[in-house]
Amino acid sequence: MTQEKGIISRQPSAILPTQISREQAMYLLKTIWPEAPENEIIKAAILCKQYNLNPLMRQVYLIKFGKEWVTVLSINANRQIAQQHHRYSYVDGPRVMSEKEQVKILGEIESDKIWAITILKDPEDNLYPGYGFWPKDKDAYGEDKGNSPRNMAFIRSERNALNKLAPGELPDIEVADDAYIEGDFLKALEQGKKEVITQAERDIKDLWPEGKPEP
Repeated sequence: MTQEKGIISRQPSAILPTQISREQAMYLLKTIWPEAPENEIIKAAILCKQYNLNPLMRQVYLIKFGKEWVTVLSINANRQIAQQHHRYSYVDGPRVMSEKEQVKILGEIESDKIWAITILKDPEDNLYPGYGFWPKDKDAYGEDKGNSPRNMAFIRSERNALNKLAPGELPDIEVADDAYIEGDFLKALEQGKKEVITQAERDIKDLWPEGKPEP
């Protein structure tokens, strides 16, 4: 019985800190990207609250393109949102489309773009094909760290397929590969640890006012 209580008591501490408030999301976003403008931080924080996302879990990013900052979701965040209400598997891709497929689907071959395809399938065997491209002459964010235009095309095609699987459920935000996006996550983790733990302890007390879970 003691062992069962121990297992139960650890669950909230592992789950609740990821369910951050808008204020906590703003705090983390400011710490990770201190140069980002306030309006973009607020926008990203609202997104975190609405879709239960966490910057520390590499789901939401603020990226500077030239002089402008934009909010970007990781492909893993898109998968998480879609998986909340849908089950699916990958039938094909992500992969580069052949010229024959381009002609069949697009009506022509666009030699200046890398076109990719991803096909998902739900438990009822319904297929959801997704298409996405990235310009061949445009650098991908994080290309110096191993990212590539082809990978960006793959991600966009998967996002397009997920959007067909879960229409209207995914936010209309640019998607990226979280493996290549920079940010001072360690600093945010260290400075935000106390606040997140305090919130978790407060939530645990709300769930179990007497200080311990029921057996």
